[in-house]
Amino acid sequence: MGFIVAKRYKIFGTTADVGVESWGDSLSEAFEAQAEGMFDVMAELPGVRPAEDFEIEAEGDDDETLLVAFLNELLFLFDAGGVLFREFKVSEIRGGRLKAAARGEKIDTSRHVIKTPVKAVTYHMIKVEKTKKGYRTKVVYDI
Repeated sequence: MGFIVAKRYKIFGTTADVGVESWGDSLSEAFEAQAEGMFDVMAELPGVRPAEDFEIEAEGDDDETLLVAFLNELLFLFDAGGVLFREFKVSEIRGGRLKAAARGEKIDTSRHVIKTPVKAVTYHMIKVEKTKKGYRTKVVYDI
């Protein structure tokens, strides 16, 4: 399974929130980069080991709602399961459905540096677009 390694996102600030703009050659890569960006906002990723695999499924009416659903699934696992993720691989995006794998580990406060927990994924300024070079996404997170 080939997991994304190159950084394909940038983090930007707004008044009371934080945003991530991501890109990739494919929609899958742009979604993977957006997920990595969200967790980079929350924790120091180099300290997170890809020790456990988690299967993620999400549904949405369009690319924007599908992206929000995907990110919300990951955020739920962070909040409810105490899991930090570092690697993401979207295996399928088709017909409003997404299947992905995420690798990470349970939060260990002796090793992990938690920066800014994300409270929610918002629809404010959300964008998923096809460009000449691939795909771009933009998401603002409530922190």
